[in-house]
Amino acid sequence: ELRELLGRFFCSPALRDTALRRVQEFKTWFDSQGEFAFYASSLLFAYDTEKKDVCRMGLIDFANVEATKNKTEDLTGIATACETLVRVMSSLKPFDPAAR
Repeated sequence: ELRELLGRFFCSPALRDTALRRVQEFKTWFDSQGEFAFYASSLLFAYDTEKKDVCRMGLIDFANVEATKNKTEDLTGIATACETLVRVMSSLKPFDPAAR
């Protein structure tokens, strides 16, 4: 399940908080721009496994970008994906291996 996977990956409160903030920032940017549609793109999450304090996020694999005249031409589904990520990440709890 996505919630369990993300809970395991974002294994500290600081990581969960910064990852959620990064997704929210990206969603805000994406919702405000209407110039490009990003097909088959991905969000890459990374962090220092020693510190586990700050999550970095970037948009990758954007070789299939199309110019758009307005937001209605964007059929990528990125807005829905961001909404889903924000909803799921907002409800993440610390991963408990014993609860499996």
